[in-house]
Amino acid sequence: MQDPIAEESYRQLAAALGNMSRTPQGTEVLPVVEPSLPLPMPLSLPTVVSGDATVTKHAGATRMPRIEFGSTPRDGSLFHTLLPRTMVMAGLLAALGSPLLAFVLERQGHLELDGRDWTLDDRGRSIATAAVGAIFVCSVLGWAWWTTAAALNARRQARYTVSPWFAPTAIALIVLCARGALSVFQSDTLGDDAHTKKVLMMTGLIAVAVIAHFTVLEGYRRAAGVIGASQRPWLVVILLPWAALALNGLAQFFANAVADSYLKVSGLANLMVLGVNALALYQAMSSFDRACSGRHMVHSDHEELPEFMRGLAS
Repeated sequence: MQDPIAEESYRQLAAALGNMSRTPQGTEVLPVVEPSLPLPMPLSLPTVVSGDATVTKHAGATRMPRIEFGSTPRDGSLFHTLLPRTMVMAGLLAALGSPLLAFVLERQGHLELDGRDWTLDDRGRSIATAAVGAIFVCSVLGWAWWTTAAALNARRQARYTVSPWFAPTAIALIVLCARGALSVFQSDTLGDDAHTKKVLMMTGLIAVAVIAHFTVLEGYRRAAGVIGASQRPWLVVILLPWAALALNGLAQFFANAVADSYLKVSGLANLMVLGVNALALYQAMSSFDRACSGRHMVHSDHEELPEFMRGLAS
């Protein structure tokens, strides 16, 4: 009885030897192996949608997501706040150097001091105006930039924080009030009781500007509490100017009653207040930015020791 499997093997061997005999010498023949089962087709996996990019996964290929460039930050990115924060600090530090500028002008003969009175010549007035204008522009532009960018970043952490348009609108109102107060001060067409009218109009404009400024600070203090940033530096920035105003009034009283030496003391005290205010504002802005970027230390890190740790310590 013949074995069918052995017979089939002999036939395949004979066919292979016949093919080799018909192949030119020196040519290598690779055996062709036909698969017994069909190859599997690439399996289509579920489509993954992430933001604006659509990724379709297959067993053999993956289509890369589409990359779009734009001015609006995507997820995980924030609006830039380092440069405007530096501009604000540069303006405050330059204001701290005002006594140095006064000393230089006095040494060069452009400033004359006579007790409480001081006089600037044309050259000294132009230098002082340019310095004050540069400090004002640097501080206002930096503050407007930072408040807008910080408000947009805070909106990524919480829904109800502060509007990005709130601070720029208040800054524009303050600038208009300052311009109006300067125009009223230089005006000579108010008729009778011009002095009284000037005082009332300037007082009203200054009051509006002050209210707008401290309203902005209070709004960002509340926003700092919402996003988990520190509120204490904002409280210092809000309360310290009022304390300095009270101290200046007290120093003025003693200067009128005793001697003018209190004016020098109050001048040094004002410089110290300005320095503390600049430091507090820097801490407030930095804490706000860290909270927006998720690098702020969580509140539980500041809490006291757990119960089992206190038990061990006792």
